[in-house]
Amino acid sequence: MKAPHLSRRSVLRILGGGAAASAIIGRVANANAAKPVTSSFRNSGDHSVLRRAVDPLPPLFGLDERIQQRLPWMSLIARPTPCHRLEHLSRRVGADIWIKRDDLTSPLYGGNKARKNEFLFSDLAANQRNAVLTMGGIGSHHCCSVAATASTLGWPAMLVQFPQPVTEHVRQMMRWQQLWKPQRVLARAEWTLPFAVLRGWNRLEHLPRARPGLIWMGGSSPVGTLGYVDAALEFAQQVRCGDAPMPARMYVAAGSGGTLAGLIAGFRLAAFPVEVIGVQIVPSPAITRFSVAWLANAALELISDAAPDLEIPSVSRAEVRLEDRFLGDGYGSPTPEGVAARRLVWELEGIPLEDTYTSKTMAALLALSQPQAGPALFWNTYNSAPPPPLPPWQDLPQAYHQFYRD
Repeated sequence: MKAPHLSRRSVLRILGGGAAASAIIGRVANANAAKPVTSSFRNSGDHSVLRRAVDPLPPLFGLDERIQQRLPWMSLIARPTPCHRLEHLSRRVGADIWIKRDDLTSPLYGGNKARKNEFLFSDLAANQRNAVLTMGGIGSHHCCSVAATASTLGWPAMLVQFPQPVTEHVRQMMRWQQLWKPQRVLARAEWTLPFAVLRGWNRLEHLPRARPGLIWMGGSSPVGTLGYVDAALEFAQQVRCGDAPMPARMYVAAGSGGTLAGLIAGFRLAAFPVEVIGVQIVPSPAITRFSVAWLANAALELISDAAPDLEIPSVSRAEVRLEDRFLGDGYGSPTPEGVAARRLVWELEGIPLEDTYTSKTMAALLALSQPQAGPALFWNTYNSAPPPPLPPWQDLPQAYHQFYRD
């Protein structure tokens, strides 16, 4: 059975515009700040809710001790993630290609979302939240990461999801999400998505003792973007320590924009002159130079608020580089170039990619890299932790069974 398809562009347009959508999403988003955090909570002696480990600390906290004191954070990833040369791929294509292995952020569920979750979940906890709602496609890695983190913390999770092109990978992701036993609401048409969010929110609110908070699609809020400000500082340290060369260009997938925004902001903060190219996996205006620059500056403003006398740069739209020629038919739709890149990387390096984000990003790197320009770096945002035994698709809510029928 062919499922109705909602593009990411449509989703963001709906949630961002219209009186009904604005009212519904506004009600949900405002709950995150419904109970302001007092300094006694942030700076109390017991940080067990916010910090599950303190070694190693994010490089961001090394800029000024007040940042650690004022920005809630919990340790969820193994840092630093490795960075190494793709020897076989480099020889095959005649270029100097390196990889930043954020697929190894966590043995639970790796990828870029785990970095964002370190700040997002601790910020919710600091605001007295203990349940979470987020949104994404039915095969969303972000939804899987949020569900996994919430389960680890003992929080209920609500996934409000929309259809996307169905592949075997998407089917596997729905089952992987189900491993963490989230609650779900499926939007069946474009105009119903805001109401699906409200329905999911109401269900969370009625759970005993639940105080829900919102994590935006992709974790791409100013708070979530801090995770990749920190990642940029981490990579800059690796280069300065000789673990990796200074890349001429860096390629990263650009969907909701938080990862790209954080990298640009972090490299500006580190005075690290590298060109970061965001390979679009959604069309404009779902992501624009303006939206990425806004996220970057909003994250930098959080750092400035924590340490007011620290010299904090700003990011202009001119500094944001977006590449849209590898998108294909849209979000979640495989491209021939992407599929070829995915197969090549697996054959030569044994590193898995997927068709929505990372294969298109690698395809862009392979097509655009100029060997004479210097090293090119691929920032791997996918998860490479092997899947545990997954529940059968019949365990998903009835509304999702359509995606498993031919």
